[in-house]
Amino acid sequence: MLKAKRQKLSALLAAAGAAIGLSCAPPAGAAEDAPPNVSVGVPPVSPAGSSAPCLTPAREKILEPYNIELIVDVSGSMSDEDGTGGLSKFEWCHRQVRDLVKRLAPYNKTVTLTTFNNLFSTRENCGLSDVEQVYANTMPAGLTDLVDPLNASFARIKAAFESNPNAEKRALIVVITDGLPNIPRDTGEVNRAIVAFTQSLGANDQVLITFLQVGDTFDGQSFHKTLDNHLVTEGAAFDIVNTQTFAQLKAKGITEALIDSIEHANSSAKKP
Repeated sequence: MLKAKRQKLSALLAAAGAAIGLSCAPPAGAAEDAPPNVSVGVPPVSPAGSSAPCLTPAREKILEPYNIELIVDVSGSMSDEDGTGGLSKFEWCHRQVRDLVKRLAPYNKTVTLTTFNNLFSTRENCGLSDVEQVYANTMPAGLTDLVDPLNASFARIKAAFESNPNAEKRALIVVITDGLPNIPRDTGEVNRAIVAFTQSLGANDQVLITFLQVGDTFDGQSFHKTLDNHLVTEGAAFDIVNTQTFAQLKAKGITEALIDSIEHANSSAKKP
């Protein structure tokens, strides 16, 4: 009955439109049986803090096989605003992490969330309420020790792989930071930790580490380029690191950036 009424109304509108030279045809791809009060063809909401279109479920599903470890900088400098649209870098990252976890929820996916400064704190199996609780109890302060949380993440991943050797091995480590680590002062400690970890892996597609830069004045570009491009020459068994700039993050959001990182790594792994 409702469908018949809509069809009759459409015919009347079309006739009226034809009389004044207008077309009342529905937009291409519009659903004929769309329920009332539902807009057809309206773009979905963009990721928080980004101008990119919302991801389609098929895109988000790319993340499903991965054990996702987020390692998020909460050092003192994260309290500053730096191209983050009136938010502190800490608040901007909070919105992005929240958005990621919301998008993973339909796949029953959670994340391991580590916040770090001089020290680090880790919470496993984080859903949305857990993320909100972590951020409610965290304030940016202190210096930046990246080596220890990275090594802890490596240990969890190796233990997970060893506990279920027949399962598909996929892990995504996401480091979100606004600059260079300064504990220890030798940033080469990060290089050496990653190199050692790669030597425990059985294939180049088991683990991906992606470094996401936060802030327009990010001061660690050369450090990240070294991690991205030169670890194999330093002894890494595989090239498992990539990085994305803050300009890229602002354009598409962290969720899309992670999918891009996976697709780039997978395409590189297929090259002879």
